[in-house]
Amino acid sequence: VFLSSESVLGFAFSDGTVTPGYLPVDEAHPLSPADPYGKSKLAAELLLARQAADSTVVSLRPPWIWVPEEYEKLRELTRDPSQWSSGLWAYVHGEDLARAVELAATLDIESGFHAAYVAAPDNGTVVPSAKLASDYFPNVPLRGEMTEFGSFLSSDGLGELLGFRPSMSWREFLQ
Repeated sequence: VFLSSESVLGFAFSDGTVTPGYLPVDEAHPLSPADPYGKSKLAAELLLARQAADSTVVSLRPPWIWVPEEYEKLRELTRDPSQWSSGLWAYVHGEDLARAVELAATLDIESGFHAAYVAAPDNGTVVPSAKLASDYFPNVPLRGEMTEFGSFLSSDGLGELLGFRPSMSWREFLQ
């Protein structure tokens, strides 16, 4: 199990505005990291993929990992989406990520390289997803249906791979 990052996409930590090709972003979206962190994660994934022919490698790509020690700061952040649009307002609670790691390490998974995003089911703001999309990414096509506060980083691939999707919402644990 390799802990990668959604930074392989090139949105978070970018020097400028990077626009996704579509929303919600999934594993089929092109990867284009712009910063050393994202580039190092992608380089590691590529190396692991080349070596995974006779083994199983699961690369988990979490966005911002939210933990109790940061709850105060995060409460403020949920009310100001302008501070983190480059991360697509995606997050995952540490407990959900830990569960994904456990499953990836213990389930019998087909050999080869597998990558999956591990994101909470909702966006990390008080703003509905449709408004975020129209305000920040007006020309980006939406694929499929999205719930009112749905995440812009899809965990569907994780669900198919591990039979698990993160379920912890900040709306519950930050209250």
